[in-house]
Amino acid sequence: MRTIRLLLAAALLAAMIAVPASADVEPAVAQAISGSVLVPNPTKAAQPVTRHTRSAMFVGPEAQGVVSWFFEVDPATVGGTFELTSSVDADLDIIFYSDPGGLNATPTASGEFVGTGVDGEAGIIPLGSTHATIYPASGANVPFDYAGFEAQQVLLSGDLDVEIRSGQRLVFVNDTDQYGFVRGEKFSSGDGPASGMPAGATFTYDGATALFGTVTIPYETHMGSGTITVTTG
Repeated sequence: MRTIRLLLAAALLAAMIAVPASADVEPAVAQAISGSVLVPNPTKAAQPVTRHTRSAMFVGPEAQGVVSWFFEVDPATVGGTFELTSSVDADLDIIFYSDPGGLNATPTASGEFVGTGVDGEAGIIPLGSTHATIYPASGANVPFDYAGFEAQQVLLSGDLDVEIRSGQRLVFVNDTDQYGFVRGEKFSSGDGPASGMPAGATFTYDGATALFGTVTIPYETHMGSGTITVTTG
């Protein structure tokens, strides 16, 4: 009986101890778009001016779904990842813009994903992106599904070691009840031992890049130290 009571007490104690959340918070889908594009745009990189002109819908918004599908990028997904797929074999492309341009202004692309495969496209939504356009390089009336994911988060109450890809945004979340901070060699939420991050606050870091291989970035918080591992993959 004494053994049973001890086991029950141990189980109760374990239940009362808060288990730190993982730093690797699974990003949620913040933007989902499904549609189809009637006319393909086979120019790809060979004729970038023509491709941008058609993609940016200079022919007018009434052409949505005719030569491309043009949309505003959800700010919550910038620096996060995206997936572009189709239910049929189709060479889908997507261009992100920091300036979508207009009838009398050339658009400024922040990133282009114009591979030649039939598996769609996937990657990181470039920082500064405000709009995007989707089009097939082949096929007619091609259906598509686009998913934009929130930027990667790190909860300061949990494991502070995190791995991200080069160019990916990292959002630190102070989910503790303390006034705290995040501080690395080239970034800081503020000066002093308790700066910049009251309980519930966030701090965004956009400087994690790796030209090749792997880069390791150490940092500190009011809860301890951690490491950001940045890969080029």
